[in-house]
Amino acid sequence: MSSLLGPSPAASSSGVAASANDWAKALGHILEKIALAYATSNSCRKLRLFDGEEEFELWSEHTTEMLRDWAVPDVEKRRCLIESLSGPALDVIRTLKLTDPEVSVKDCLEALDNTFGSVEGPEDSYCKFINSRQQRGEKISAYIQRLERLLQRAVMRGAVTAEQMDQTRLAQVVRGTQYQNPILLHLRLRERQEHPPSYSQLIKEVREEKERQAASECWEAQTLEPVTGWGLEPVMHCVTETEPLDTEPGPCCCQLRGAEGLHFWRLVQDPWVSIPRKHLLSVPMYWKTIVFILRKLLFV
Repeated sequence: MSSLLGPSPAASSSGVAASANDWAKALGHILEKIALAYATSNSCRKLRLFDGEEEFELWSEHTTEMLRDWAVPDVEKRRCLIESLSGPALDVIRTLKLTDPEVSVKDCLEALDNTFGSVEGPEDSYCKFINSRQQRGEKISAYIQRLERLLQRAVMRGAVTAEQMDQTRLAQVVRGTQYQNPILLHLRLRERQEHPPSYSQLIKEVREEKERQAASECWEAQTLEPVTGWGLEPVMHCVTETEPLDTEPGPCCCQLRGAEGLHFWRLVQDPWVSIPRKHLLSVPMYWKTIVFILRKLLFV
């Protein structure tokens, strides 16, 4: 009887549901393939071209980092890598694929490194890293960035493991930075060997501390002005080389240059002020005599 009446409504609805699920799965697979193709094409465009003539180390660092971050199969990574090669570099991979058509990306990079990379071994790369020192006039942030390239090369050569990078980096920063660096002392990097910061965190802390110290120095320079008191009004007058002195300067007309005049009035108004010796020596002898007399008159 049921065969004469056709399929029941329940069976019909279940068939529609199964068909809808199949369509959803098929559509999901298609969208995944489209997203993968789009991500792969965009990633391939970000790879730098290399033909064997440019500097290999910079290209290798960039390419290795990009390939490591891509969430695509190894086959797609290899295809993008081959598309970024030309000339002698492409010939190396072609020869490698003749012996192993399914060669991995790691083997491709090793073959390129053996052909175009530096011949230094793990000991040499680590020696260059450990002997790197902050140069005269070099900012500590620039030194850390230069040190990071040497550390990455040592990791690629197998001299340092990836897990040891933070601790090794911090130890060399402490060792290679100029003695008594104020940034190094304020960040207490020597005491953080057991829990070293990452590269990005270290650079961030160094730059923030540098900005803080620069702002502090600027604030001190702006607030260091002549202090007046007891009715004394300092008159600053910057004398140029082409401007003659018509009159002999007296105790009420301070014709000292800017910094000298500032220290002179600080000496007069505050007998306990601490003036650096190099600035004190710049004040002429007759002004020192006037300071002595004024102190006797004002503070007896």
